[in-house]
Formats: sequence, C-alpha cells, structure tokens
Amino acid sequence: MTRTPINRKYRCKPHQSRESGFTLVEMIMVLVLTSILGTFIFQIVNQSLNTLITMRTKKEMSDDAVMSLDKISREVREAKNITSTVSNKLVFEKNVSSSADTNKWVKYVRDTSTKDLLRQSASSEANLLALPDDNTSGDIIAENVTSFNVSSQACSGAGNRVVIELEFSSGSEWETKIYPRNYNL
Repeated sequence: MTRTPINRKYRCKPHQSRESGFTLVEMIMVLVLTSILGTFIFQIVNQSLNTLITMRTKKEMSDDAVMSLDKISREVREAKNITSTVSNKLVFEKNVSSSADTNKWVKYVRDTSTKDLLRQSASSEANLLALPDDNTSGDIIAENVTSFNVSSQACSGAGNRVVIELEFSSGSEWETKIYPRNYNL
C-alpha cells in the first residue's frame, strides 16, 4: 500500500456554521429576559413618579397652610381690638391700615359650602358683620379647609393669646398661637 502525501492546501476544514451567529432559541431567550427586566424597570419608574407627584401635592398644600396662617398671624399680632373669636370666625380691628387695604375691620371666616377660608374687610364693624360668609364678598386665603377654630386663652406672665387651628380635607392639621401686641383680650 502506498501512501499518498497529504496536501495541506486541501486539508479538511471543520464546519464553522455552528460557531457564527445566534440561534432562534437564543434570540427568544434574550427577548423574554429583556421584556421581564423592562417590566420591572417600568414599575419602579412609575412608582417613583407617582410618589413624586404625591409629595409635590402635599408640599403645595402645606405651603398654602403655612402662608395662610402666617398672614392671619401678622394681622392679628398688630390688631387693635378683637371682637369675635368663635369657631369658623375671627373679627378684629386693624391697628394700622396698609396701602392695599384701607379698611379698618377684618373678618376671617370659613365658607361652609365651598370649604374656603376667606378674608373680608370693611370700614366699620357693622358693615363687616353685614357681609355674607361666602366667597362672593372676600378674598380666598386657603382652599379645602374642613375646620377653622379660633379661641382666646389667658396665659400666665405672657398675657393673652389667640389660638388658631386649621384642618384641611387632606387630613393635615395646623395650629398657631399668636400673642397680640396692641390690646388685651
């Protein structure tokens, strides 16, 4: 038997089609895993955005509450005479008239139909008390107020104080204690 020499030029080469490209099963597995991962990422992003919107809404409501209590506090602190501190109503005479409101008497009242906290003013107490307790005759200070309680308390050593409590439909409650400068309750 004679042997023929092997020509390296025509040597058998291994079949390479298995090593190049992806199979259909591999492509389907990648698509399934990507869709599962995408679903989880979408849920996390969606929950984060909902939390952001909720927190922003709560912050805006708390800012409104703080601003309305601050406005009331400034005016009551400088009041000349407080005539009414009953639930849902605060009536007082201003000590100084501002350029924006030259009226001397101010009333803060909660409109029970719209749940708005209103600021009304007039030149005399009689004119002020004649105004209806609705938003047709006043400026809206805060919205969605479910409770507006005003009381006066005697304090030892510090004089008298006015306590104002606000409760909003969101459930948040706010309170401020004001020590008036210009009168005795």
